Amino acid sequence: MTKKERIRLLIGVAFMAVLFFAVASIGWTKAEFIVVYNYGFDGKVETNIVKKGYVKEPPSTGRYGYTFDGWYYLDKQGNEILFDFETEPVTRNLDLTAHWKPFETEFIFNPTGGDCDVESMLIPYGSEFVLPTPKKKGWYFVGWGVGSSWLFPQKEVWEHPLEAVRLKACWSKFRPGTVYVLGEYKQSAIYDNELFVGWQREPIEWIPVDKINGKYLLVAKNSLDYRRFDSGNKSVPWANCDLRRWLNEEFYNNAFTEEEKAVICDFTDAELGTTDKVFLLSLEESKMIFGLDRYVDGTEYARSKGLEDYRNCLEKTTRFGEHYIFYPWYTRTLLDGVVYDAQGGGGNSRSGIRPAILIDPEKLKPR
Repeated sequence: MTKKERIRLLIGVAFMAVLFFAVASIGWTKAEFIVVYNYGFDGKVETNIVKKGYVKEPPSTGRYGYTFDGWYYLDKQGNEILFDFETEPVTRNLDLTAHWKPFETEFIFNPTGGDCDVESMLIPYGSEFVLPTPKKKGWYFVGWGVGSSWLFPQKEVWEHPLEAVRLKACWSKFRPGTVYVLGEYKQSAIYDNELFVGWQREPIEWIPVDKINGKYLLVAKNSLDYRRFDSGNKSVPWANCDLRRWLNEEFYNNAFTEEEKAVICDFTDAELGTTDKVFLLSLEESKMIFGLDRYVDGTEYARSKGLEDYRNCLEKTTRFGEHYIFYPWYTRTLLDGVVYDAQGGGGNSRSGIRPAILIDPEKLKPR
């Protein structure tokens, strides 16, 4: 190689070196990368173009039922690595995925005199749960109650991120689903070629709710009628109201045969000084007996007389977002001149009639 050729080579190498460092310098200061943020819910994805260096962590949009647990990327081996925005610069294109932890609600169980193997449990949001089944000698487990009016599902997908849920075991002296049949009353409409011709008398179904000195307290499964508590909308106590007379005379004589009357016992309310064959529960009795659910259906006959449901009253008809129907029914409780229905509402005009009777269980068998 001649001297001139060596000089040309050195000049070329020097030029390439200068060009390399120039390009490298420009790349170091002006290189840009794409960072993709995949939030992991509702299809939410954000894409940002950032310069080489450190990048500020984006705000994590709240996800209902979950807590944010950081942004992660995959390394060359496919492992999920937490990206540290404070110490790790962006030197390449990044796909970051948000990690979320489901909120865990603590369920606390009060067996109310029974035995339960589980005192509490944590249930993650969005997961299916199965509640424990406690035992109590001589009693039947009905379900777990929330407060005084809700029966909690025994098995369901949990979709309510609450701090804690306190549940009380609810018990019955009777096997759930037991029904007694006694007497008949007008319940369903009869039609002839779509023309109404009358009302069909059907067997009355009664739910056993308590044991009193060897006798069974039964309450009608449905509201059977719709009547005034007293004529003229007067504020009178149970002992003197027209409804009490109607139940013990007209209803009692028309609904039951002589054989059926023989199994019905006298029921005495010592506080009110009344003794009846057919009566209404008191407000407190309705709460104690139907603490899980004091809501009831009305027969077609009762609805035809004006019994209206509360389906449009959101305060009373919403349970965890689900709507249901119930009909108000009178109790024998008079407070401050106002008669209370089982839902705690007051009034002296009209409401559903859900009779109660006391029977000798030896003379009547469950259906």
